Amino acid sequence: KIRELLEVFAAPWSILTQGAGGGGDTTLYAAAAARGIPAITAELGGGARIDPVGLRHAAAGTRRALAHWGIWTAPDLCAPETPTRLARTLPRNTSLYAMHSGLFEPFCQPGEMVRAGQPAGRLHQFDQPLLPPTGLLFPANGVISCRRALTHTSLGDCLYNLCELV
Repeated sequence: KIRELLEVFAAPWSILTQGAGGGGDTTLYAAAAARGIPAITAELGGGARIDPVGLRHAAAGTRRALAHWGIWTAPDLCAPETPTRLARTLPRNTSLYAMHSGLFEPFCQPGEMVRAGQPAGRLHQFDQPLLPPTGLLFPANGVISCRRALTHTSLGDCLYNLCELV
């Protein structure tokens, strides 16, 4: 039922996860899953902001899902622009984390396919500006599912998460 819902909602990307991050058992999704209710969550803005394109996807996807279940009918129901691309989150050891505090300079965008060892960006030490920046390399092959939006970075911050196409 979840895949069916993802296909009807039709966000550009649908990432299947184990639900362990971002609050895990304390989320609305976890509460629905515990009761056997199909649910999805959506990241439609990125960078702690509202994105007009994400808002359009949210509104259209919600209408399609409600119509699919017979809860809502509308003559102006729009078909998805493209089918959703299904992907699965890779394990946390394939994510890239900041090795020290600094200013994050990313080289890649979400949705890009990357290879293990490919340059991912640089981390500039703001407390020692004369040192060369630390080069960052992707630890695994995959598709970038998210990238840190903020430049200011602390030790251990996640800079990139990767997923694989399903």
